[in-house]
Amino acid sequence: MVYLKMKLFKVNNIYKSPIKHKKYRVALVHKNGTVKTMDFGDKRYEHYRDKTNVKLYKYLDHNDRVRRKRYIARHKMHIKKGYYSPSYFSMKYLW
Repeated sequence: MVYLKMKLFKVNNIYKSPIKHKKYRVALVHKNGTVKTMDFGDKRYEHYRDKTNVKLYKYLDHNDRVRRKRYIARHKMHIKKGYYSPSYFSMKYLW
C-alpha cells in the first residue's frame, strides 16, 4: 500500500477515477509542485455515505451503522497517523 506524508502533500482535487473498478481519484500536490494520484473505493460495493463534493456514487449509500462499524474494525490497521493512503481516503470520504 502507498503511504504519503501529510506534511509534504496537500489534497488538490477529487474526481472520478479512470481505473475500471475504482470510484474516485484524489490528486495530491507535493510541496515542490509534483502531483501524485491515489485511487480509492470500489464501484462494485456499497459504502456508508458519499461525503465527497462530487457525489457520483450517492446511490450506493447504505447508511447502516453496524455495517460501518464492522468495516472500520476490519480496515483501521491500514491507516497510519500522519500519512495519506487509499484506506485513509475511503475512511474519510466513504465510511
